[in-house]
Amino acid sequence: MGKQLGIGGTLIQLRRTSIGKYDIATIKNWENLHNRYKEKEEIIPFAQI
Repeated sequence: MGKQLGIGGTLIQLRRTSIGKYDIATIKNWENLHNRYKEKEEIIPFAQI
């Protein structure tokens, strides 16, 4: 559970950064994306791009 909270906090911070061509702050469903990928742990490499 702590791991999920850590990922969530990281993702919230990343809302202020650009990922590829998209600014996460402009992605209205960023929370849904987080929920979709966190179980597969794909959000971590995605977020580090």
